[in-house]
Amino acid sequence: MPARSTTYTIASWVLVACQAGFIFFMSAHTGSDLGEGVFEGVREVLAGILNALFGYHEDPVSPFCHFNEYLLFGILLANALRSHTSWPAACLLALAIASGYGATDEFHQSFVPGRTVDVLDWATDTCGAALGATLVAAVQAARGTLRPAKPKGGSHA
Repeated sequence: MPARSTTYTIASWVLVACQAGFIFFMSAHTGSDLGEGVFEGVREVLAGILNALFGYHEDPVSPFCHFNEYLLFGILLANALRSHTSWPAACLLALAIASGYGATDEFHQSFVPGRTVDVLDWATDTCGAALGATLVAAVQAARGTLRPAKPKGGSHA
């Protein structure tokens, strides 16, 4: 497998930082803070779809959004970490980092008026990241590139 370019590696980490920033932004607001414009329109459409599919729930959008934010975060982390380690290690590290970030995200919410710490949100975040990292591993396995990185510095017999 050819080495990744420095530009690719930097771009991968910039995407990770952007997703982490988006998660932080969303956690710093309540649903009523974002109750106008595009966010409200998207929220209403998602709520309608999720309630139709799964039955009425007071706030079906929150777990759906938590899951998908961290699904993407897991994918982006695994991709960025691959520049530094093997795919299996990158996927496991991505899960650990995303889960840790989810825990700090819940702690952050304890300081936001109208938000609360919810262990189930953290579990949802971790499940999303796990699926994201698993999808990356599955794609790499299908491509035949899911194998440990070769040791640097030659072989030791």
